[in-house]
Amino acid sequence: MVENFEDQVSRHNEAMSDQLRLLDDSLGRELEQAIQQLGSHLVGLHTKVAQDYEGFTKAMTRVIEVAKRVNP
Repeated sequence: MVENFEDQVSRHNEAMSDQLRLLDDSLGRELEQAIQQLGSHLVGLHTKVAQDYEGFTKAMTRVIEVAKRVNP
């Protein structure tokens, strides 16, 4: 009877270990996907900031050129 109980405990431990491995694998895949999406969004944000900054620097250059002409 003790042996039967120990076998049951062992089987349950193995089943729990298998389930934990599956959960860990699933969470790893989800985390990887989330990080990839975050990276994609950051690239898009970086591109937008670079485009906006480029327009800003061109506008500031024009303002400085006008100011130089008005106040040489």
